[in-house]
Amino acid sequence: MTGLNIEKPNISVTDYCSDNLAQYTVSSLESLKKLEQGSIRWIDIDSSCDKGICSQLEKLYNIHPIVLDNISEKKQRPKLEDYEDFLFAIATMIYKKEEMLVAEGITFLIGNDYVISIGDVDGDVFDKVRKEINTPKSHIRKSGSDYLFYRLLDAITDGYFEVLYEQLERIDVLEEEVIKNATNELLSQIRELKSDIQLVSKSIIPFKESRSMLINKPSKFISLSVIPYMNDLYDHIKEAIDLSEANREMLVDLMELFYTSTSNKLNEIIKVLTIISTIFIPLTFIVGVYGMNFKFIPEFGFRWAYPVLWGIMILITGLMIYYFKKKRWF
Repeated sequence: MTGLNIEKPNISVTDYCSDNLAQYTVSSLESLKKLEQGSIRWIDIDSSCDKGICSQLEKLYNIHPIVLDNISEKKQRPKLEDYEDFLFAIATMIYKKEEMLVAEGITFLIGNDYVISIGDVDGDVFDKVRKEINTPKSHIRKSGSDYLFYRLLDAITDGYFEVLYEQLERIDVLEEEVIKNATNELLSQIRELKSDIQLVSKSIIPFKESRSMLINKPSKFISLSVIPYMNDLYDHIKEAIDLSEANREMLVDLMELFYTSTSNKLNEIIKVLTIISTIFIPLTFIVGVYGMNFKFIPEFGFRWAYPVLWGIMILITGLMIYYFKKKRWF
């Protein structure tokens, strides 16, 4: 995550139930409207979480100070911890922003009637979730905070697949380009792709570990009806890891193809230069003999010596080229 500016937190609030929906933004959590009974609240905080917001989280939602420290600290590994009043989770979103791959850490706080998502930068992969919330009588509108948490995690996983499939297409395109002509520019693109693949891989594997903890140790904030969704999510994460490994292996093959192509190209150049050198060896010998400064060389007195000598050299060159072609050396 480089080249992105950290801005003032942008707090979006969505209160919903099966019949009602309210969406608004606030500059402080103290400005939150009263949540109606039976409704679910999603607080989405973008562009980092300052000390003031953390203090408000502690006051309003009884968030443990250790968790607040983890929220403030950057580049946390994905994790999942169960506290008395809330469930705490950290994940990594992967998405494209301005043609640059972004790995954004995001924190979740899940209570009985709320989900708080806190991102490091302005941007996320939750548009599908927002669209579903805005759809009357959708499943998410009839469900609790645990299902909202699942949908957010599912959106993150879908984001992984989008990036992984895009990387797969890039590998195929680069492979075709390498076969045509392996250039230094292509090598630079391959190295950039390698960095992106490693970034995705480092994000997915710990994400899988944290989700497996939820399966092995169920939380009171995850109802029995949502557990099958979480199990399905765990399977999707494993598929994403397999795809990531497949991309990594294909990239290794692509690197080998590049170096093999470069080596073959160099061998072709050396072969041509060797053939040219070999052709000129007998010609150089003839020229060297008649370039010696001896007074009595019999051929010097022969009137047609010069054209005859040229004829002999051309004949030798033709015979050598014929021989090389017959041997299929070029």
